[in-house]
Amino acid sequence: MNVDATVLVSDGNAVGGLLAALFGQDMTGTTRVCATCAHVAPLGRHRAYRGAGIVLRCPSCDAVALVVVEEPGGASVTVSGVLRLGAGS
Repeated sequence: MNVDATVLVSDGNAVGGLLAALFGQDMTGTTRVCATCAHVAPLGRHRAYRGAGIVLRCPSCDAVALVVVEEPGGASVTVSGVLRLGAGS
């Protein structure tokens, strides 16, 4: 079966609702400092890949930034780098 990978790729804004549900606030404007290249960008600018879970990748170097796996009864979230939460993030 051939799958067009571009259909599964969007930006971080497309998963904003899920991130807000998990973190309890809008996360699309929350900045992240990449652990690989030190690029600083809001999560809304990261590329989002959907598959068995959701993977956000750095818009600069394509390193994995955040992984969400939804499971019955909850979700697992793995973050690489630094998330700047709170006012003035």
